[in-house]
Amino acid sequence: MKRLDKETIEKTVMDIEAMLETATPWHKSAFYSDPLVTKILEELYRRWEKANRQGEPIHYVTREELDILYQKAKQYTRMPTWQAKRLVEERLEKHQ
Repeated sequence: MKRLDKETIEKTVMDIEAMLETATPWHKSAFYSDPLVTKILEELYRRWEKANRQGEPIHYVTREELDILYQKAKQYTRMPTWQAKRLVEERLEKHQ
């Protein structure tokens, strides 16, 4: 796995954080409860643990994963609040 340079990662992460920072809690919950986002974040922590916790988990992201996280953040922060709320509620119902 080819690692991305820190500058690329940090710029994209800042863009994602900026989108989520101004989002409602429903939008943030929709993003973090997305199955693919969850899978990517779990994989980043797995890689980070395997590397003896060197650096930060996000430093182990691939280009494809980073692009997915960015696109998902954009997707969820641009949807109407009612839609984000409905998605979160549907996901919660599935786990009960």
